[in-house]
Amino acid sequence: RVDFKDRLVPQLDLPGIIHSHEENGHLHLLYNGDINKLLQFLAQHELNNLWLEEPTLEEIFLHYYEKGA
Repeated sequence: RVDFKDRLVPQLDLPGIIHSHEENGHLHLLYNGDINKLLQFLAQHELNNLWLEEPTLEEIFLHYYEKGA
């Protein structure tokens, strides 16, 4: 989850982004790629906070079935 300082979520054009959505001014990402590329992209913007977590089992299943639909 990314919390941008200006609350404006930039356009995401980065390979490895599997799913993204904005919720209450936070950007939620499901990312499977080079972490350095993601950090370089994020470093171009001012952040209030950044949370890096493994996806929950529910998120994995939701993405799996969403993709198959």
